[in-house]
Amino acid sequence: MHLHRIALAVAIAFPVSLPIVVLAQGVATEAQLQSVQISSARAPLDPNLPSSTASRTAEQLREQTIYNPEDIAVNLPSTTIRKRYFGDRNANVGGRSYGTLQPGRALVYLDGYLISNFLGRFDAPRWNMVNVEAIDRIDALYGPFSAIYPGNSIGTTLIVSERKPKGPGGIGQHQAQPAGFQ
Repeated sequence: MHLHRIALAVAIAFPVSLPIVVLAQGVATEAQLQSVQISSARAPLDPNLPSSTASRTAEQLREQTIYNPEDIAVNLPSTTIRKRYFGDRNANVGGRSYGTLQPGRALVYLDGYLISNFLGRFDAPRWNMVNVEAIDRIDALYGPFSAIYPGNSIGTTLIVSERKPKGPGGIGQHQAQPAGFQ
């Protein structure tokens, strides 16, 4: 009798505002589900970006000389890479509104992971994480994109995408030595 009074009090307090919950149990069968195959190309960038962008594909990158991973961004417009010598581990990124002595204003992403290094004052992105032969494309976003790509970029954001391997393979590379060079 006591439960009926509580139920009546709840029904009076909340007359129609509570949704009716119905639980259903499915029928177990031995049937196998159809397999689903998903295949698509990764979209390079959001088509509704609020500012200008520049991109280079793998075919365009093959036309330029690339010794280190930071060389992929050298020919992007309004982008400067401070590479002092071959193998420089402190190749900072500079952009339109800041120089290479302010590396915290640029972000570098590799397949969606932030490789910019903010631990020191003048630390460059972790370029050694990028495999030059596997680069599919590089996109540069100019302007503040801290809402789209987290990390508080107030300058250039570089997005490097690597291709996915389709099976075992190998890469060979040969670079000719210039005439008269010893």
